[in-house]
Amino acid sequence: MAIAFQVKAGDAQTLVTANLKVKSNEQGLVTGGMEIYTTDQTSGIPSYSIAFIYLEVMSQEQAGNWPIWGAVSDVKALEHFKHFYNFPYIHKKIKIETRGNQQMASIGEGEEEGLMLSLQKQMDKAVASEGLARIYSYSTEGQMLLTEIPWLASGHQGKVLSLEIRAGKNKTLQLLEGVQPSYSQISTNAFSYSKPLKQ
Repeated sequence: MAIAFQVKAGDAQTLVTANLKVKSNEQGLVTGGMEIYTTDQTSGIPSYSIAFIYLEVMSQEQAGNWPIWGAVSDVKALEHFKHFYNFPYIHKKIKIETRGNQQMASIGEGEEEGLMLSLQKQMDKAVASEGLARIYSYSTEGQMLLTEIPWLASGHQGKVLSLEIRAGKNKTLQLLEGVQPSYSQISTNAFSYSKPLKQ
């Protein structure tokens, strides 16, 4: 499941490294996204659930995404993301349920920091798309990395029934409290992470 939203460029820039600029439109808004899903076992890593939030950025005239927050349910999978990509992810309990045409996700249930999202599938709005996600991050040595992720998605557009962000003391989530999703989707995805390239 996934949503897209927009935030003010000035607020968004505070969540991005100084070497990157957020990609804003004529109204001074930056598009961000949140994705939540469960994977199959792959490359020796057990199946895991993940939730992550990103903002669109520009690097040397190349558009990409900058992860600003994420949670992974499996410790081994989290170590993989931290070791290879140094994404700002943490370990949290993630629960994803499907009931008929609705899908619900809870991250960090009962904790001060977390979120809940509920979507309803719009059966008359099927989607099928593909693309190449470009993800920027910093290595532990301070070098800019670029990870490319080819992906395929098939499913349906969604209707947001509810979105609750519990920021706690997390300044990143505090800036996102109250955002209104502009798009949502429930889909099955196939993707592959590349080896990160130094920029």
